[in-house]
Amino acid sequence: GCDFGNGGFAAVAASLAANCALTSIDFAGCETAGAEGWKALAESLTINCVLTSIDLSESRFGNGDFAAVAASLAANRALTSIDIGGCEETSVESWRALAASLQVNRVLKSVDLSCCSYGNGGFGAVAASLASNCTLTSINLRCAQQRPCA
Repeated sequence: GCDFGNGGFAAVAASLAANCALTSIDFAGCETAGAEGWKALAESLTINCVLTSIDLSESRFGNGDFAAVAASLAANRALTSIDIGGCEETSVESWRALAASLQVNRVLKSVDLSCCSYGNGGFGAVAASLASNCTLTSINLRCAQQRPCA
């Protein structure tokens, strides 16, 4: 996993807003991003127009952190692939935020939700959003389980 130390993740995440060359970034296994870091990433994803792939698999999100990142996908016009597989520290509200973003996002082609746990209503919201999404060509639900979220 990644360990950026105090404020490091937030600094890297914030820099993505102005970056005009980086097309792929791997933040897999980030456990020390903190609320400030995830918020900075969410804000950057709403602005960044060149990043096409991001790996957040096995990352540890605090309460509401994943919801902010998921909601940012509604405004993002560049990401074609996101991997959030194995991220179990998420709430039903987070999955609903992702579902809402999938309904309006018109560029995302691949989403990895493998080995995620969805609380009551979380999986249903994501599944329902697929009916109105015309751009996703791949979604990985391997080992997905519906059980209460933290």
